[in-house]
Amino acid sequence: MLRSNLPDLSGKDPGKKEERRARSRSESSFNPDPTNFPFFRGQDSRGIAGGSGYPTQWNGEDGTNIKWKVTIPKNGKSSPVIWGDKLFVTGAEGKACEVYCLNKNSGEILWSASASGVPGEPDQLPETDQESGMAVSSAAVNGDFVCAIFANGNLICLDHDGNQKWVTNLGTPENVYGYSCSLIIFDNLLLVQYDSNEKVSLMGYEMATGQLKWETMRRGRAAWSSPVIGNFNGEPQVIINGNPYVTGFNPETGGELWAVECMTGDVAPSVAVNSKLAYAVTDYAQLAAIKPGSGASIVWSDNMYTPDVSSPAANEELLILATGNGDVACYNAMEGDTLWTHYFMDQFYASPIIADDKVWILNRSGIMHIVNASSKFELIAESPLGEAADCTPAFSDKNIYIRGKQNLYCISEN
Repeated sequence: MLRSNLPDLSGKDPGKKEERRARSRSESSFNPDPTNFPFFRGQDSRGIAGGSGYPTQWNGEDGTNIKWKVTIPKNGKSSPVIWGDKLFVTGAEGKACEVYCLNKNSGEILWSASASGVPGEPDQLPETDQESGMAVSSAAVNGDFVCAIFANGNLICLDHDGNQKWVTNLGTPENVYGYSCSLIIFDNLLLVQYDSNEKVSLMGYEMATGQLKWETMRRGRAAWSSPVIGNFNGEPQVIINGNPYVTGFNPETGGELWAVECMTGDVAPSVAVNSKLAYAVTDYAQLAAIKPGSGASIVWSDNMYTPDVSSPAANEELLILATGNGDVACYNAMEGDTLWTHYFMDQFYASPIIADDKVWILNRSGIMHIVNASSKFELIAESPLGEAADCTPAFSDKNIYIRGKQNLYCISEN
């Protein structure tokens, strides 16, 4: 409390620090931008989308409320991210890796950029899960740059016109399923979660130059989750669901802030956060609600519903998760009581998104189950894409963007 009121004697511009303090003060009313959906699972990778008026009824087979659909030239499991009127996805075939930029209003592919032939790139393709491939990690975008990473370790930064700003190879992050950690941006730093059999770390790259500002070696074994930004105790933190530690880091320096040992096995879901707690889960382990900070501890836990791939989403009242068995569970976020459960009969890989007072849950068959974000189960609609889908949808300006196995769709009532 005292520190926040002390004068800045460093002589440095305090603008950004004051901006972060203002953001932390309003943390309990987290309101993401209605246009920009910049990372995997949206702003700060929390699984919450801004805006309202999103359609609930569509059909990809007969074209109902399908504004456009396009085929991305190369395959990928990366989810779409959005800044302004531009949408970004990645794809790969063989050793060829590409970043695509689309006009989100028309579906036109504005440009593609190669992320192959990077010095240090391995001659052989890394081993990956048969269903995943080289382009699983979602890109990250801000007002100036878009960055993407691939399973061979190629990391590229482009401007919004597709011009390469910098590129590097991090070394192949080899592990049993292949690399799948998505990127996230904090201020002027690109944060990279690097998980391999050889090392697990968190890196901070200066966006404008590509300079590695810091690298923190993490404890434990490789995971397939992605970093999430939360605000606790008045300070921003980047939180990683790992094996066995769930850990919070200072996003400016990479310093470890706290860690709780509570996960086992193949950790793929990312954490959910609200203003008070971080929620970590993985299959065959447990769901743990963690109070971050010095002396971080588990506030409540449960092991009845545990996703294997899909990441949970939370607001101040509710925690929602979807499992690989077809179950969806809603918890009281603060107390841990199970408010409702429902069995949907199909697996979930995509992560639920909370938007417009609803929860949007896409199953592997491409059916979006839409329920009220409330303590009682109320099904609003079930809308089919017409093809299989594992990617998490993006929300922007009353439109929903879903990458299916074959096509990328824009869903709109306009």
